[in-house]
Amino acid sequence: MTKIIEAIVQGDTLKPLQKLGLPENERVLITVMTLCDRPAEREESFYEAAMRLGAIGIAKDTPPDLSTNPAHLNGFGS
Repeated sequence: MTKIIEAIVQGDTLKPLQKLGLPENERVLITVMTLCDRPAEREESFYEAAMRLGAIGIAKDTPPDLSTNPAHLNGFGS
């Protein structure tokens, strides 16, 4: 099960802002990402995120990029 929750830091303790719904003594893996009040300078594109995650080029035996074929763009924007 995966949950994304917000928490606040109190000393060296993370205090969840909502109930976790987990049994006592359940072992969990925690990933910490800080939230900022200031906006990002530039948001990451889907392509940039896919490249960063290594998701580009992992599928084998798939058609090439359809956007490079003029037939697939026929009538686009009309």
